[in-house]
Amino acid sequence: MNYTQLHNKLPNLNNITFANNYIGIFSGCGSSIFQTEVANNCVTILKKNNINSSIIENIECCGSLDYNSGRINKGQLYNKAAVTEFNKKKYQKVIGYASGCSSFINRNDQDVNYEDATTYILDVLEKNKNKNFKATSKNICVHKPCTTISAAVNFTKLIGLLKTIPNLNVFTFDDKYCCGAGAQNLIHNRINSLRIIDPKIEFIKLNQIELVLTYNIGCSLNFINSINVNDIDKVEVMHPISFLNNRLI
Repeated sequence: MNYTQLHNKLPNLNNITFANNYIGIFSGCGSSIFQTEVANNCVTILKKNNINSSIIENIECCGSLDYNSGRINKGQLYNKAAVTEFNKKKYQKVIGYASGCSSFINRNDQDVNYEDATTYILDVLEKNKNKNFKATSKNICVHKPCTTISAAVNFTKLIGLLKTIPNLNVFTFDDKYCCGAGAQNLIHNRINSLRIIDPKIEFIKLNQIELVLTYNIGCSLNFINSINVNDIDKVEVMHPISFLNNRLI
C-alpha cells in the first residue's frame, strides 16, 4: 500500500465527535416525572441542527425544592453535586428545560457550565437560516413564568420565533401576575392556586385557546389541573421545546 492509499483510508478528523464535544441535557426531578418527552425533544431538535447531545442520568435534582422548602443543607448538597457534574470537561454545555431549576442554578452559582434549554435552542434555531415549520392553524397562548428573568429565558425571542410559523395565532396573557403555582401553592394551598390562575383560565375561554405553552413545570401542572377543574375541552399544555420540535420540518 502506497502513501496515497494509506492516506485515503485514514478517518477524516473533521467528522469525528470527541467525548467532550456534546451537550448534556438535565431533566430535573419534577420534569423527569411529568415531562419526560421534553428531554427527547431537546435531543431531536439538536440532532436536526447537527449538534450531539445526551441526557444526563446520574444527576436528578438541582436542589431547589429542598432549599426553597427550608431544607437548606440538603438543597445545597444537591446543588453542589449538580454543579460538579455540569462543569466536567466532557460537556460542551449543559442545558436544562425546567425554568425553576435554571433560576435556582443561576442564582446560586455564577461559574456553572449551564444554560436554560429554551434559550439555548432558540439561539440554535435563530442561527439556522434554513429552518422550516409546518403550517399550524391553531390558537396558542404563551405563558411567561415568574422564573423567566432569573432563568435567563428570552421570552421576546420565543414569541418572535412562534410568529414565524404559518397560520399560527399567538396570544399572551393580558395579566402579568403569577399563575398561582409559585411558593408551592399547587401542593400546599390548592384553593389559592386555583383562585390566582382564574383570570388566565377566563382568558383561555374568551380567546378559544387550544394550546398553552409554558416552560415551568409547576406552572404546567397548575394549568393542567385548572383546565380540568373548569372542564375546558380540547386545551393542551405543552413545553415550547416540544411544540417547536413537533412543528419543525
